[in-house]
Amino acid sequence: GGGVGEKKMASESGCSLAPEGEKCGGGTVTTRIAHSKMSASSIWYWWYGYRIGYGFGEGALDGRAAWVSNHWGHSSWLQLDTGKVQSVAGVVTQGMGRHWWGYPYNRYRVTAFKVQVSSDGHKWRWVECGRIFEGNHDTQTHKRNEFSRPVKARYVRIYPHSWYWGPGLRAGALLCLKKCEKKHLAYRLDKSLISTTHGPSLHV
Repeated sequence: GGGVGEKKMASESGCSLAPEGEKCGGGTVTTRIAHSKMSASSIWYWWYGYRIGYGFGEGALDGRAAWVSNHWGHSSWLQLDTGKVQSVAGVVTQGMGRHWWGYPYNRYRVTAFKVQVSSDGHKWRWVECGRIFEGNHDTQTHKRNEFSRPVKARYVRIYPHSWYWGPGLRAGALLCLKKCEKKHLAYRLDKSLISTTHGPSLHV
């Protein structure tokens, strides 16, 4: 399977694989990461006061704008904190939101990217030895990219590799679907979970 090929590739290239997580036997769920759990290498137009959660720092899924780095290069990243060390199955991305400024900014989208993960926010490893994942073909669709195997991590960094017009990125995490515990759904209903069938977000 993909895991065997990945290990062979790692051995031949000398890269260090991210710790392997548990398989998502029950499927995955798209998780919206709050802006309070995000950080970035830099933010475009920071001198206007833009910061994480505002303007070109709005990297959460389905937000009005998107994150755009001040440095349009391969070393820029958007970081997601999933809250705890757990199995991360992949990432979900969007381009620029509809409600930000207009042309040409509303065309910004990342078309390819790499992913790093970490358990402690200090030691980072490339997912699948720096595999380039396919990004978005439009700005609004949730583009799901599952890793060849889940990785054990808390933090996820997405590095834009190529883009259309500009590197506008909104992102979330694909986490393993949790089982019911003692007949109770093991999730907080706080608008963090997004339906994969285009239904409403769960909220109280």
